[in-house]
Order: sequence, then C-alpha cells, then structure tokens
Amino acid sequence: MLSLLKTLISKSSDSNRKAFILGIRILTNVNVIKMAYEPLATRIPKEIKRQLIEYMKIEKIDKSTAVRKMLEKGISEWRKERALQLLKDSKVTFAKAAELAGISSWEMLDLVKQKRIEWVHLTPQEIEEEFKLAKKLAKR
Repeated sequence: MLSLLKTLISKSSDSNRKAFILGIRILTNVNVIKMAYEPLATRIPKEIKRQLIEYMKIEKIDKSTAVRKMLEKGISEWRKERALQLLKDSKVTFAKAAELAGISSWEMLDLVKQKRIEWVHLTPQEIEEEFKLAKKLAKR
C-alpha cells in the first residue's frame, strides 16, 4: 500500500501531489479523531465463535474488525428498540426517540410505521378537540 502511494505521488504533478498529500493527512486525522479504539476481552459461546468465523470469511475481514462491526450493529439495533419502547410508553417525545435511536426523524417515522408502534395515545374525543383547535388556528 505504501509503495502504491509513493508511486502515485511521484507520478503526479506538483499541485496534484500537494493536494494528494493534504488529502491523506486530512483522512488520517479524521480517522484518528473520529474513533479511538479501546481493547475489549470477552468469552463467547462456541456457536457464536463459529458464526463469527463464517462472517470473517465472507466479509474478508479480521477478527477485531468483525467483532467491532457486530457490536456496532447490535448497539445500533438496541438503541432503536429502546427508543421505540420509550416512545410507545409515552416516556419520550418523537424527536427525543429519534435522537436516542441515533437516526433522523424521517427514519424514525419509517421505523415506527414498520414496527407498527402506537405512540399517539389520544381518545377519539381528544383527537376531535385537537382537530377543532387546528382548524381554528388555520383560520387566523
């Protein structure tokens, strides 16, 4: 990889070479700032280890990367499930649920629809009152 970069840099014009080197520096710094890794040790069941090895082979990645990606996926799903449950229990607003899930409001709307989560807990009478109020405000 390093020899390829040296070849690309040496064959580039002076202005392209400077831009290329600057781009590499920016990318390198972004990656360092973006994520600092901490070591983690754990024991896993044999079946999970077998599935992890299969995942590593299919994705052509090392064990650390595979475990990190699986943890990221699992945590992302957990955040969504937790946010949906809090929304369903009326413990957070819709916007807060989206924030907790780490997704946009539009993505949250799709997720709520997909999971068929009821999050508006109004009686028919309350809905009618809200509708009347909205009509009244619209006339102003």
